[in-house]
Amino acid sequence: LGPAHPSTIDVLHNLASCYMVRMLPARAKPMFERCLEATKARFGEDHRRYAEEAVCLAECYRQTREFDEALNLLRKAMPTFEQTRELYQLGHCLHQLGVLYLSWKKPAEAVATLERALAVRQECLGPAHDDVGRTIVQLGLARFLAGDVEAAVEHCT
Repeated sequence: LGPAHPSTIDVLHNLASCYMVRMLPARAKPMFERCLEATKARFGEDHRRYAEEAVCLAECYRQTREFDEALNLLRKAMPTFEQTRELYQLGHCLHQLGVLYLSWKKPAEAVATLERALAVRQECLGPAHDDVGRTIVQLGLARFLAGDVEAAVEHCT
């Protein structure tokens, strides 16, 4: 099949995801990196699949505290989702970027990003979806860390 075959990419992605579920991002990282390189070779950097893999690797980098690398990947992926109007993926990418800013102790950036993620997710998924709820919780935390306790409490109740 070869290293850039879609089935090979799928296997790498699934193995890396298993490590992430088991809270082993350091074990997942080399697999996600290989997966991203293979996806780039097969589809190119402007393809939706490349952007999706970049978001996965960015989450891995966030969990291994490689914040600059995660930020670069998320910024690279976002225009693909905006151009293709893939709102679900855009909302996920924005949510991940907001969580990255929280991990990085940048609550003001997290608030702005998570507000945008919430708007996209509500448009795409409706107000009662679990992913919308996850973004609401992270936005409340970001507002709290930014010093706006009243807005955080109001937002999450």
